[in-house]
Formats: sequence, structure tokens, C-alpha cells
Amino acid sequence: MSLHDTTFELFTRASIDDGALGYPDRVAFVHQDLENVDALLKSNLRDGLPTVVVMNDQIEVLVEPEGRPRLLALLDNARDRNRVKMHWRLHALAQEYTVQTTFGAHPLRDMRSDFAARA
Repeated sequence: MSLHDTTFELFTRASIDDGALGYPDRVAFVHQDLENVDALLKSNLRDGLPTVVVMNDQIEVLVEPEGRPRLLALLDNARDRNRVKMHWRLHALAQEYTVQTTFGAHPLRDMRSDFAARA
């Protein structure tokens, strides 16, 4: 199954199952092979929109922007940083692994390196 198909399947299940997968009400779904995934993820985070990134046919990552006081949020934007919570989950398991981290200009690369450092 392609990443596009896996992403669409997760989106469909999340829409139909009404909270059974544990996603927030407003959430975007993307897969890591999109050409502009970094720009899309950064834009979603700045807009406060949680995003599910499908890494492969086994792993999905829910990236949620962390609520920050206005002054810290302005400082983060000036530094091109986004403070986030990442929820890693295998598709076959309900168990997830949650971390707090900061993304810079390349969120997908930061996500992969953070996961590799913790694995």
C-alpha cells in the first residue's frame, strides 16, 4: 500500500470512527513523501492545527503545537522554532510514545533525528 493510500485510510477511519483513533477534532493528514511537507507542517503548526504525518505504512506521528504565552510564541516565530508534542504510534498498536520537542526550519528532518536519538 502506498503512503498516499495509508494516509487516506487513516483520514477516512478518523472521520468515520468519531474519536476512536484519539485524534483532536481539527487535524490535518499528510504523508512524508509530499514535496512541500516541511512548509505545510510549519504552516499548520503556526496556525495551531495539529497534523498527522504518516511516516510509512507502519508509523504515524501526531504533531500538536504546544500552547505558549504570547511573548514566547513571538520569540519562537522570530527564531523560526515551533514547540510541539509528538505522539508516535504504530498502526497495529494503540500504544503511543509521546515527547515534547522543538522544530526548526525543517520539521520532518527534526522529527526523524529526534526519533532516532530516542530509539
